[in-house]
Amino acid sequence: MSSQQSSSSLQAVVFDYGKVLSYAPTPREWQELASTAGRPLDAFQPDYWRYRDAYDRASCGAAAYWQAVARRPLDSRTLGKLIELDNEQWTRVNPDMLALARRLRKAGIKTAILSNMEFEMLAAMQAKFPWLSEFAVRIFSCKVRLVKPEVEIFLHTAAELRVAPGCALFLDDKPPNIDGARKAGMQAFLFDAPEKQGELERLLLEKGIPLAELDETVPVPR
Repeated sequence: MSSQQSSSSLQAVVFDYGKVLSYAPTPREWQELASTAGRPLDAFQPDYWRYRDAYDRASCGAAAYWQAVARRPLDSRTLGKLIELDNEQWTRVNPDMLALARRLRKAGIKTAILSNMEFEMLAAMQAKFPWLSEFAVRIFSCKVRLVKPEVEIFLHTAAELRVAPGCALFLDDKPPNIDGARKAGMQAFLFDAPEKQGELERLLLEKGIPLAELDETVPVPR
């Protein structure tokens, strides 16, 4: 179902975490991570993503994942540093998108997070971000043993929100995940750059969603 569905059907907005609620890692952060793994960046990044679904699904643990990416045995200190750097590079919040989620809730729209994420990063986020509990539903791949773009994870999210899939709008930075959401019957919007927030807000307004103003006395993390 396309994102052009009638406005009256929109009851929930589902946010991806990485590159939607958070900023993308910087080139410097990627380089530090690759150097810690002992690999050139151009060889490191393909393996980082190649084995990531298994890690996010909890089919393998941190040690197995990072050793596959580094292509060598790792001592506990190096393993810990890789986990720490990875957590840091993905936990810079996009305050404007977090504010948008709050505006949607104030307007009566349910919000959810749906993210491919492994247990180590989830623990770091839960320790760092008290605002996670503001989202009515929080679906993380490591807990449900499903990953995007599998249709089942989108259907599970809609069921937890208690809305029909077509009544939810999914936001993600990756086209395959957008395709997966649409196969599940969700509306979807490709949010692949922070600059697309204006376009997203116009889409919401076209669907008849009033974006409420926030109380300026309630700080948004930056």
